[in-house]
Amino acid sequence: MRSASTRLALALGATALAMSVANCAGKRVNETWYPIPDRTADSASPASKDVRGTRTAAAAIPNDEDTEIIRNVLVQFYYPIRDQARWIDPRPLAHVRGAADDTVGADFDWVDEIVALAHRSNICPLDGHLEPGGLCRGKPGGVLRFSTPYSVGKDSAVVYATYAPVPDSTGKVGKLESELQFRLRRGDDGWGIRGKNTVSPGGSGSGNGSSREPSDSAPLAITNVTIVDGRDSAARAGQTVVIRGNRIVAVGAARSTPVPKDARAIDGRGKFLIPGLWDMHVHTSIIGGRALLSLYIANGVTGVRDMAGDWDTLTTWRKEISAGTLVGPRIIASGPYLEGGDVPIPHILARTPEEGAAGVDSLVKLGVDFVKVHTQLKPEVHLAILRRARERGIVVAGHVSSALGSAAASDSGQKSIEHMLGIPAPCTSAESLALKPQYPVQSAIGRCRSIDLAPLYARFARNGTWVAPTFVAVVEVAGWPAHEVPGDTLAHYLPEAVKKFVAQIFPMPDSIPPGADSVGRAMLAKRLKQLADMHHAGVQLLTGTDAPLRNSPPGFGLHEEMLMFTRGGLSPFEALRAATLAPARYLGISDSAGTVEAGRRADLVLLDANPLLDIRNTRRITAVVFNGRLIDSTARVKLLRSAMDR
Repeated sequence: MRSASTRLALALGATALAMSVANCAGKRVNETWYPIPDRTADSASPASKDVRGTRTAAAAIPNDEDTEIIRNVLVQFYYPIRDQARWIDPRPLAHVRGAADDTVGADFDWVDEIVALAHRSNICPLDGHLEPGGLCRGKPGGVLRFSTPYSVGKDSAVVYATYAPVPDSTGKVGKLESELQFRLRRGDDGWGIRGKNTVSPGGSGSGNGSSREPSDSAPLAITNVTIVDGRDSAARAGQTVVIRGNRIVAVGAARSTPVPKDARAIDGRGKFLIPGLWDMHVHTSIIGGRALLSLYIANGVTGVRDMAGDWDTLTTWRKEISAGTLVGPRIIASGPYLEGGDVPIPHILARTPEEGAAGVDSLVKLGVDFVKVHTQLKPEVHLAILRRARERGIVVAGHVSSALGSAAASDSGQKSIEHMLGIPAPCTSAESLALKPQYPVQSAIGRCRSIDLAPLYARFARNGTWVAPTFVAVVEVAGWPAHEVPGDTLAHYLPEAVKKFVAQIFPMPDSIPPGADSVGRAMLAKRLKQLADMHHAGVQLLTGTDAPLRNSPPGFGLHEEMLMFTRGGLSPFEALRAATLAPARYLGISDSAGTVEAGRRADLVLLDANPLLDIRNTRRITAVVFNGRLIDSTARVKLLRSAMDR
């Protein structure tokens, strides 16, 4: 088991907390379970005795006893290292409560207990000294905050923790900020815990990497701007947003929100500020893929969910993005997916239930963020994968075969269904014959069934099954044998090597019957209409593109996908939410992403026009803020040109 100081380095991403842990910084720390027995009944334990906590905070964990145990486990995780940690500048509890109220909710009393333990230890840095009130002169400190525990399985839970710097009495602020994901699992001996750095300030969504602040340490302020995010369909005009480091530290009416004297101010009058966008279905780890990552940022896409790729390549890129040496989005990744046959994409072959379960174990050991399943899996293998994933507490997303069906996948815990595969398209009996696929690949658009789909949608809503339609990915197939597709004018952003690679794995069949495109276009129209039906039934939707395709280069395709969402009957606000707040909720990071609020990461897009009037206005980008760094119009043009020059 690791030493207490190493665990602190893992937990806070510490590079400068104290000399006693400095030699741990920068090392890759593998995820390890720290079994901690349930000591809630032990009144002699300082950790359990000091925890009060409100039980209303953990809405996603319905069992009150489990919620209390989770709180105790978290405090116990920190308590043994209290004396070695050299906590810096613990603030008075009133200040801590105020900070917590701004970010995770007023009922989060147990956040105070973590900081209170540090406060009672009265420890300053080696060369510091205490001021009245317990502050350390000249030595910045910070506050630990915890999210609401949420369930990822019957016997597992996740809690996010952030460490944010606060100034000492001299006004000095530390440069350390990090976010950690605690994964808790219930076993025979109680709850166990492990930590994983999930969002390094430099960029990756879940990678290992050093925590760095933007090189420009001056605050950034966007004044008199109109904010549009997924919380409310009404825009908030006349707002000022202040960013320090990689976090939003203040949001409020311009007349009452002070702008720091040393801030770089951007006049937001006549402009609209939205959260950074997410493309929830991409493939970055391809030939020439590294050079294309900057296109996501240039288009305001600050986060992606990579649905299959070489794990070593992806983790290397995440480290580079985190270190600030590579421009690219935060990456949540599956690594190789599980497949029942050979395909030209990194995968693990799973032909039997035993191989499927072993594949899940291998991916968990590898450290992937989730497991992706593919179409060729036999139903019994697919179900075995879902069963094993539930046991291991890891999310499963991906394809669903018609043999298995989306209802069975949903009931067995698959969190998202991609491309609407396994979901029938509603048709009359006559349409079922007229719209029969004209060639095998065309069936990927959908198959007709003359049944009432309301019970299926209700099942998705009840089970928490999300759907990522990826309409832009099927536009080309719907139009075959024609070669022209909407958005093809953007293909010059893709290098020839990428175009050839995509053509190899996504070839047009040699012989397509004349008029086949009429069937394809009709089925696509039905799929678009189906989107509104699912939305009104309470099914959660995600934007995804399957980029890079010739009609959807990285970043560009997401704006087209949002447009197709509106053509499917959603409002611009609902389409925007599917690309911002919905992904944050899906990933369990809505306490730090998806909205424009104090305490959230500074991933933002500044627009010249109102996206609530026309979703195409999300393309009218003035500037992007990624991880607190401003990418103005000049820098955006350079990113776009650099991609074309490679």
